[in-house]
Amino acid sequence: MAQMTLTFGGHTIAVYALDRDRVTVGRRPNNDIHIENLSVSGYHAVILRTEEGCVVEDLNSTNGTLVNDTPVKRHVLQEGDVLLIGKHELVYSTHTESATPPKTGTAIDPHAVPVSAKGGGHAEPQKSERDPAIVAGDTIACAIVQLPPAAIRVLNGSRRGTELRLEHSRTRLGQAGKASAIIARETRGYVLIPTERKEEVFVNDQPPVADGHLLEDRDVVEIAGLQVEFYYISHDQ
Repeated sequence: MAQMTLTFGGHTIAVYALDRDRVTVGRRPNNDIHIENLSVSGYHAVILRTEEGCVVEDLNSTNGTLVNDTPVKRHVLQEGDVLLIGKHELVYSTHTESATPPKTGTAIDPHAVPVSAKGGGHAEPQKSERDPAIVAGDTIACAIVQLPPAAIRVLNGSRRGTELRLEHSRTRLGQAGKASAIIARETRGYVLIPTERKEEVFVNDQPPVADGHLLEDRDVVEIAGLQVEFYYISHDQ
């Protein structure tokens, strides 16, 4: 079932199942997704279930509705889309996990934790939050899955050597509107799911399968020329 994860200031506030045909978002308490903030209109936006899929429509709000930093009036939602409503973010997902999502009000730190760069001439790791070439949007913890620790390392370009630990349920790679993919923490493992321009996403020079590619240690992912290596973190790191 599709869901929206509401975050503010880098913390998860609540997870909402999109289990009805019409879900309203706004500042007034009778909205299905209630956001108490003066930058949010009383009835700000609505999420509809249609034949196209889930669609967000702006309700002529004062500050507008943005999807992946682009103002929209109507937008068919795709996996990993980030809606900006005032100062809050809503992250759209259809790949729910078996673990129980956090209760309303539970704060979870969504910031990715860089790991130490390994040898071999790699540059020192740098912070990658908001770097569109690596992560287009913060990773969001919707549910916790117990998996061995893993990370990705950029192999080429100006960010070569940058490393990012995969600690949360979804990490988006690439840029909105261009080739992009999500690494999702699922019960079966770390899964690469192409979201846009799938023909430009490869794992070890092969296109991933339609329902996602279960990543193995040292798999190399290429997205529109950007190469990253997936690896499991040993206990001595």
